[in-house]
Amino acid sequence: MIEPLKIDAHVHVFTTDMPLIDNPRHAPKYSFTHEELIGTLDRHGVERAVLAAASPRGDYNDYTLAHAERIASACAEPPSSSPMWIASRWRR
Repeated sequence: MIEPLKIDAHVHVFTTDMPLIDNPRHAPKYSFTHEELIGTLDRHGVERAVLAAASPRGDYNDYTLAHAERIASACAEPPSSSPMWIASRWRR
């Protein structure tokens, strides 16, 4: 029997120096980096994760592209974004 993958379907990474939107609902007072996330996944035997972009960052989501071999990302684009603009961002 094939062992199923263990996937954490909602994780966040953040640093205190990431840009924030005006008047965010919350702002991190500490950092939790990609490296810390990978270490946490490893300690718990989790092979993959889905990184949810943090809302205080607005549409800044460049940080979600790191470690693509283990971490997929889910990001919300601004409602005014055209489908072509969104597709061009995905291809980076």
